[in-house]
Amino acid sequence: PSAAVLELALNRVRMQRDAEPPAHDFSADGWTLGVDGNAPRPYSHLMANALGQGAILDSAGYVAAFAGNSQQNALTPFRLGDAARRLPGEAFYVVDLATDTCGGPTYAPLRRTDIPHRVEFAPGQAHFASTLAEFDLELTVCVPPDVSAQLRMLRIANRGSAPRRCRAAGRDRRRRRR
Repeated sequence: PSAAVLELALNRVRMQRDAEPPAHDFSADGWTLGVDGNAPRPYSHLMANALGQGAILDSAGYVAAFAGNSQQNALTPFRLGDAARRLPGEAFYVVDLATDTCGGPTYAPLRRTDIPHRVEFAPGQAHFASTLAEFDLELTVCVPPDVSAQLRMLRIANRGSAPRRCRAAGRDRRRRRR
């Protein structure tokens, strides 16, 4: 294209219906971004190490792992579009056995708008936090710098005064090789 057409295209302002970013804040040192996990337009975060192991995450809790190349060597599926219809490549579910209610540390896949969700992105890691009745749920996902692995740690804490029981289950949708 001509210089005038190119300049016009580059200077065009795109109007988007919900272009307002979700509530977010940075830590005092500027290394951690905190985001509302229930936001309609999630933030995305990429983690990878020198060995080629990595993960793509978003603030709703969609996590996809890859080895070497995120497109050609995806270990779990990931799609950025149409958040209301997609299933995450990886998920944790927690069931409160006293009330038989199900929740998770991330907004996806259950999409419970009645529970606040928060995520903090930092270099090489993401930390998701939520609640389920009297349980605090936290999930930390990281890619170690020198190991070809993705680590996930689920923490469940009982805030109540009485002992409680819960059931936790993890799920991933590993891609099948043909």
